[in-house]
Amino acid sequence: MGSRTLGEWLSNTICNAQNLKRLYHAIIIHEAKLLSGHRDAAHLPCYVSPDNQQPDKNIDFCALRRTDYGLELEELKNMAKTVGVGDECLESLIERGFLIPLRDDRGRMLYRSFHMDMLLRASDVRIQPGGGKMVLQSHFVIGEHIIDDFSQALLLSSPDGVDEEKEFYELLNRNLGDKLAKIYIEVLRDYLAKREARGLTYFQLKSLKEIIASMRSRNVYVITAPAGAGKTEIFLFSILYKLLENAKNGVRNKILIVYPRKFLEIDQSERIVALLRILNEKLKQYSFNTEFSIALRDGDTEPIEQEVEEAKREKREYVEYRGIRCGQNGTLVIRLDSVPVVACKEETNYNPYSFVKWSRKDSKEADIIVTNLHTLFFRVIARNPYDLDVKDILEVNPVDLIVLDEAHEYEPAMLGLLHCTIKVVNYVRERKNLDKLKLIISSATISNPEELARKLTDEEPLVLSYGEMIEKDERRIRELESSGRIGLTRKLIILGVLSISPAYSWETYTSQLAINFLFANKVLQSLGMDVKQAIIFLNNVKELNRVHVIIENDLQLGSPLDNAGLRGPWNEVLDPLRYRYSLRHYADLLRANQSASEEVSKIIGHVQKEGQLKEFLFPKLGKIFSGTPLDERLKIAKDIYEKNILVAIATSSLELGVDYPSVSIVANTGFTESLPSIIQRFGRAGRKLKDTLNTTLALLIVRNNPLEYVRFFESRKNKSAVLMVEGSLTPGVIEKLDPDARRDISVKVASDLDAVKKLCVLRAILTMEALTDEPDGLKPVKNEQEECDILIKLREFIVRHGNELTRVFNKADEIIKSLLEQELGFNTIEDCIEYYTIVSQRDKYLVFMNNRIEYLTEIRRILDDILRKIPIGEYAQGKTGDSMKNLTKWTEKLNTLLQEYQTLLQKITDSSLPSSKKMKNFMEGVSEKLNSLEKDSINLCREMTDKIGVRLVYELMEYNYISGEEGNRILRGIGNVCDTIKNSVIPWKG
Repeated sequence: MGSRTLGEWLSNTICNAQNLKRLYHAIIIHEAKLLSGHRDAAHLPCYVSPDNQQPDKNIDFCALRRTDYGLELEELKNMAKTVGVGDECLESLIERGFLIPLRDDRGRMLYRSFHMDMLLRASDVRIQPGGGKMVLQSHFVIGEHIIDDFSQALLLSSPDGVDEEKEFYELLNRNLGDKLAKIYIEVLRDYLAKREARGLTYFQLKSLKEIIASMRSRNVYVITAPAGAGKTEIFLFSILYKLLENAKNGVRNKILIVYPRKFLEIDQSERIVALLRILNEKLKQYSFNTEFSIALRDGDTEPIEQEVEEAKREKREYVEYRGIRCGQNGTLVIRLDSVPVVACKEETNYNPYSFVKWSRKDSKEADIIVTNLHTLFFRVIARNPYDLDVKDILEVNPVDLIVLDEAHEYEPAMLGLLHCTIKVVNYVRERKNLDKLKLIISSATISNPEELARKLTDEEPLVLSYGEMIEKDERRIRELESSGRIGLTRKLIILGVLSISPAYSWETYTSQLAINFLFANKVLQSLGMDVKQAIIFLNNVKELNRVHVIIENDLQLGSPLDNAGLRGPWNEVLDPLRYRYSLRHYADLLRANQSASEEVSKIIGHVQKEGQLKEFLFPKLGKIFSGTPLDERLKIAKDIYEKNILVAIATSSLELGVDYPSVSIVANTGFTESLPSIIQRFGRAGRKLKDTLNTTLALLIVRNNPLEYVRFFESRKNKSAVLMVEGSLTPGVIEKLDPDARRDISVKVASDLDAVKKLCVLRAILTMEALTDEPDGLKPVKNEQEECDILIKLREFIVRHGNELTRVFNKADEIIKSLLEQELGFNTIEDCIEYYTIVSQRDKYLVFMNNRIEYLTEIRRILDDILRKIPIGEYAQGKTGDSMKNLTKWTEKLNTLLQEYQTLLQKITDSSLPSSKKMKNFMEGVSEKLNSLEKDSINLCREMTDKIGVRLVYELMEYNYISGEEGNRILRGIGNVCDTIKNSVIPWKG
């Protein structure tokens, strides 16, 4: 064993997940050298090293040069020996489908890593063998970065541990007392054990200690760390501390956790529910008569209530609750007893989870409320005895901590509204002699954390940056690693950038790519190997639906059987080493195991009988977007987790925070999304060591338009590809970008926009009014009478609370004055109703004028078409010179009319007059101008449709500039449009 310890020797000889990963990453890096034509990683310009302390200024993309490589078994054995693992690790990689066999022309068995093989297949997708090449250019960057190994994290609060553990233990005991501190430690330990971890990482322990130690002196915290660095546990354990501190102080103040996506909300709620389950059991065990509860209050709450009522009528036993997993292998349901209650259903067993509040009314009592900003903004102005309302949030057990997860995701205006909401909440808390609201902000891609926190809260934050902490405490981290208290490991990402040829549709490419992923993974799944699930991100629902339809149609037509050699005469010319579009080696795996697997036998038989694989592949495709109905969303989330879905096509719904263990491939269709968004998407893959060996294939598909090609070239210049590989935008990492790129990705708070300031004041007034003892609350508006009634009330509210607002907002008096003079510029309901009647007429004007512009544009198109078809000089010199002058005159008149209509339309659109009298005078002036334009339009039409216009067209026909059929079509076209203009009536009643 030499100088190695027994533990080191065993770790190198036993083929555990870490050793499998070390070998697999070494193989992929070796493949990268072969593929790019470079001899070693030290001189590989497209390799991002985790050991390089300096910014990777010289990193650039490599082209795919030698694409016909294959690794012999002996070569792989030598690599295993170099890495320090046995041949059994190599065998395991083959058995699990991480190494894919291929045969060359001489019959030799060669191997490639699955991830590099998929990169090569993606770089040359074709509809059929010998078909057109859809990918114009292919480049790649490969890199590793250091991540925490949660399986080796052992740090916990302990009186007998290392210094950091002792300090944390003393802090908890000092702040909570022995008994509650003990509960905190036991809950933390049991929760981590359920997530297959034995302790905390250094970043988690240090961050928790700093947050808890400063809770009496600070109010704002920012956690910024790469995807998978344990940010969620940091704020969850901070919440755990706050709950126990509240229990010690005898209060039940609320905590809000705000998420920007429903998929993220559901995924994270599983962790919160598990934490509360353990906490409540411990409290009961230590004789505390307390149970902490959670409620999810969002747009799905009311539909769930409706489903419960429907299920009662149908006498169902239960209703699934949001697809949240629980227990060992259970799902949360609402059991329909006499009083419906949430339970964890595991097969036929129901374990009560009464601490999960599922209805709107019950959400009023919850200690933790999971929500989104839209719901929060509404709840802080609402009064409702049957729902979470402003009094629940600000007075009855008021909120004293908000967690804002994935903060980079919000628009500047939304963060501006959050800024003023925090100011109002703090004003109300100050009136009640309460401490300021505490805020925890979390994200992997906040490039300006301190600036964001300051603008959001007007306070100095405590920034907990993973990159900065690791760099600052590097020596201590190495000491803890060498003593076995923490573990560091590596994550590998292969970033492929694929530029689609202008001759082909990117939708067709994306569809074929999805089919290739489906086929390869279905082969692995059928053979009992590890699937490597893929997510393909598209930009909107329209693109999503189009790609989904193309995939279905292509599968029906037999794709990918031709490229796999399972149909037609292609098999002999589909050498997978020479032809990157070939999938024959996956078909060969099927054929070789036909007798060993019943499912494989069914697949082969189905291909021979039906000539397609749609029945086997299409059900394995998931389609996810934000508007997916709740029941479908729950099923899709469950199917991805259970690997019933092999490929998911999605909008940004799956972009944030969701953690599916077997996702190993992510493709982003288009280079239009922001850099933080792309980094978040790529961060969905390679998260679970056991399932993915911390390996990600990330494909950036540059669609065939100039703007995306420009963005690709810019990414080479500003090194943003390095950030995609490193997986974060923490302050130290973004130094690798040029200054312009750093500014572009900063998260902004638009609290200074005039419209945001006005909305802030209005919302603050509504909050204050809702907190009064007899609120005259706002109700849904049904007609103009009710709308005007509310607007007059708003004036009254402003007068009533104006002095308070000056203590909340800077220059509130100026904003109030502007509101009263502009948006609320009337004093009586009658004046308001008259105003909105005129506004309604104005809207009719807008429609009328848009139609008029459309009609005149159509006539100009006809005239322009005529001018293009005749030789103007020759035509003007002939007998028809007068007609040519008329044609030119009509075109000029049309252009003038169009310009005047468009100017008037813009003037109406920009109008924002505060009183009915001013609006009426304005619209009467518009009416006068429009009458004049209408007269000019009708006179022009008369000229073009009388004898002069008809003669012009016949002259064109006589000189053979246009055919008789075309001449008649011109006359009909002008005549129809002009008839419409002549018969139109201006919709102004005065």
